[in-house]
Amino acid sequence: EYVVDNFTTASAQFIMYTLQVTSLSVMDESIVNITDTTHDVKNSMMASATFPANTTLFYSTLPVIVNSTSQFIIANNQRKHNNVTYSGGFTWNIVEAWGSINVGVNSSFNILSNELNLTDATLVQDDTWQAVRASDVILTDLGALNVSNNVMGMTNVQHVSGNGDRYATLLETTADFNVGGGSVVAFDNYLPAATPPTLEHTTPLAPQSIH
Repeated sequence: EYVVDNFTTASAQFIMYTLQVTSLSVMDESIVNITDTTHDVKNSMMASATFPANTTLFYSTLPVIVNSTSQFIIANNQRKHNNVTYSGGFTWNIVEAWGSINVGVNSSFNILSNELNLTDATLVQDDTWQAVRASDVILTDLGALNVSNNVMGMTNVQHVSGNGDRYATLLETTADFNVGGGSVVAFDNYLPAATPPTLEHTTPLAPQSIH
């Protein structure tokens, strides 16, 4: 658990990445888990009007490859923000990959039961929630993409008019989204503008068990 309490920054960007890499390859029946982490940010002000605060869980600048009966799992992570002001905007992407995401050969890419709660917050400029942002998402040879049971909850949140946008997306690609070779895509999520329900832990989807 990572706790930020009574913290103020006037000019610097506030970044809380869980895992930041240049590129990632998960091969040969391997598993990568990013699970059960908590960020608790409260009673704080991120006053920089230039940069958004960013609590992205997984960030990659080059391609992510999951292959050869492997699994990539981001599950049961919580981000709680209470009584905070973000003057430069707020970004919470579960996965942000500036390269492509490639899943194949009986492998799976799982984003399950992650939760963001904003309470008594003030947001200026852009505020963004995205489950997956990538240049390309490519599923081949019985690969699986499972984005399920992820939650964004807002309670008493003020959006201050500025130059920014406000949006929530499950998947954004800047180029291609290709599904082939017997692959499976599952989206089952809860994106309310109110307090979300309590989440149960979710077991990753094994692509070879999908029919």
